[in-house]
Amino acid sequence: MEVVGEVFGKSEIEEFEFIARGKVGKSDYVIVNHEGEKVLAQVMEMYINHSGRTLGRARVIGFVREEVLQLPRRPIRIGSKVYKAPKNTVIKTLKLNLDYKKGLFYGFLEKAEKVPIYLDVNKFVTRHVAVLAQSGAGKSYDVGVLIEELMEKDVPTVIIDPHGEYGSMKFPNDNEDEIKMMEMFGIEPKGYAEKIWELAPNLEIAPNADEKLTLRGYNLSLTEILGIMPFKLSGGQIGIIVDALKDLKGKYTLEDLRNKILESKNNLKYEILPIFEELIESGIFSKKPIPLNEIVKVGRATIINLRGITSWLQEVIVTRLLSELFNARIRGKIPPLFLILEEAHNFIPANKQALSSDIIKTIAGEGRKFGFGLCVVSQRPSKIDEDVLSQCGTKIIKRITNKTDLEAILASVEGLEPTFLDEIARLPPQQALVAGVITEVPLFVHVRIRRSKHGGATPNVLEEIAKIKKKF
Repeated sequence: MEVVGEVFGKSEIEEFEFIARGKVGKSDYVIVNHEGEKVLAQVMEMYINHSGRTLGRARVIGFVREEVLQLPRRPIRIGSKVYKAPKNTVIKTLKLNLDYKKGLFYGFLEKAEKVPIYLDVNKFVTRHVAVLAQSGAGKSYDVGVLIEELMEKDVPTVIIDPHGEYGSMKFPNDNEDEIKMMEMFGIEPKGYAEKIWELAPNLEIAPNADEKLTLRGYNLSLTEILGIMPFKLSGGQIGIIVDALKDLKGKYTLEDLRNKILESKNNLKYEILPIFEELIESGIFSKKPIPLNEIVKVGRATIINLRGITSWLQEVIVTRLLSELFNARIRGKIPPLFLILEEAHNFIPANKQALSSDIIKTIAGEGRKFGFGLCVVSQRPSKIDEDVLSQCGTKIIKRITNKTDLEAILASVEGLEPTFLDEIARLPPQQALVAGVITEVPLFVHVRIRRSKHGGATPNVLEEIAKIKKKF
């Protein structure tokens, strides 16, 4: 093994300092022989001291004994040789899954000789996930990588897509620079048109969608109706709806309910009628809704494209759709599924209640036992309900620099040390930190290139202006 240093200066059970004597850099994996064990560590910092020596600080990961990752009982001895960690030692100590059949290929372990990272499918889907990154740091790109892998495994997936970013995955990646890099990951450009079904409530805004999204719009209960109102109704307003429902005797459409409310002599009706008019005009609620067993289907990823829809209607759609899916899953009417919720801070905000808050909290708390997985995606971790964030056993973290968001991450990831926050703030676009139940220790991953086309890239303003000028 190649010697890259010698333990020197300060040594504790969880970290040690060393003099660098070979080719070693930040994030590299190293080992030291200690009390009969090969102890794995990762270099967290490199610096030059006042006398010109190159020093490093390494975080002790530990060693495996009886299939359990353990820390040494005593600090590493001063003077111990530091070696470059062999690939097999890294794999064994980190207990990495190398079975592609059971894993999602996310990329390579950073600084570790092309060690592939396969995220265990069952843990990933059933223990909930959070993908967190500031705007422009590549979170939607990485989510696309994960969706590709889920489709390769035929896992039924539903994507709530507020900005219409994921429909591009129907087409192969055509980015020349990225295509050149695919060989190192052993992949090729690929479109997923045969596996993607895109639904949108407004086909004029989303003309590339496959079909109009419609939800059940008949025989809604009073609870279901109150659950989609944009504000809390007064007793008098609720009374108008209750009286109308009694007259309709349980069989009605929203149009029938609107018409019956119109007959009321109570002037409070004029405060709630505009809500019903907007719901009816949207065409979302129908006598012939899209079947739930078509939305959730083995081998299919269903995109709910909400681009251009008002925030209230987005909440209404998410609330009703997730409620129907959760109830159907409990009854075994649809197969196990994985839900990806983009812009999650809008649907499950911290310190306030959204229409969709209750059902998402229910899925986060109870979905695991019913085979209903959840992935929340957000650029503002501090603005997501902390209970939901804490229920996400796996965190995939891209670059974040906001102090409040970093503190929210630190509080929600068990075992994440404060020293990682500096690393998170400096992560390049192609890297991510994976932490939680899916890994023994936090791992820095070089994320693979997408096979499919990325639809969420930041537009080049000057190029767009040039295209417009050419048209005229």
